[in-house]
Amino acid sequence: MEGWNWQSIFWINVPIGVVSVVLAALVLAPSVRRRVRLDLLGTLLAGAGTLAVVFGIVRGNDAGWTSAQVLGALIGGAVLLAAFLAWERRVAAPLLPLRLFRDRSFSIANVVGFGFSFGMFGAIFLLIQFLQVVQGASPFQAALQTTPWTLAPMVIAPLAGLFGTRIGSRTLITAGLTAEAVSSSGLPP
Repeated sequence: MEGWNWQSIFWINVPIGVVSVVLAALVLAPSVRRRVRLDLLGTLLAGAGTLAVVFGIVRGNDAGWTSAQVLGALIGGAVLLAAFLAWERRVAAPLLPLRLFRDRSFSIANVVGFGFSFGMFGAIFLLIQFLQVVQGASPFQAALQTTPWTLAPMVIAPLAGLFGTRIGSRTLITAGLTAEAVSSSGLPP
């Protein structure tokens, strides 16, 4: 395991994807819906805007945060994403129906999900570094030590789906974020 290149982790998705496609074709019943045209311009604007912002963030330390390359990418990405939002308001079949954000629960759930993902993925990155650099764990050992944390959503997500309709998403989100905050703080439960 230690001799593998880090990029090899992405190959695990290939057999999972193949099995998922086969199972979906066998198990899921075809649905009859009206055909909707692909929002190609929306897809291009969102993809290019996101790519530019990520490129600017990734290049920030190496090229300098005030360099033309980084500022151009960040500003260009912001302009493209603003154009995406403007386009989505007027297209007949939007890639992202903005009317969904009129629902307060939907909006809050998305903001919380973004914050959670940003914080937790950042924390797991730092934890992996800590385990390897400070604790002396090998990359494989660090991966094994953090496996319960990364596998927990596979157990919790289906349970949240079952209980969400009974107790409400607000309760689930609050309980989940509280549990994550307590467990990440290092304080005893």
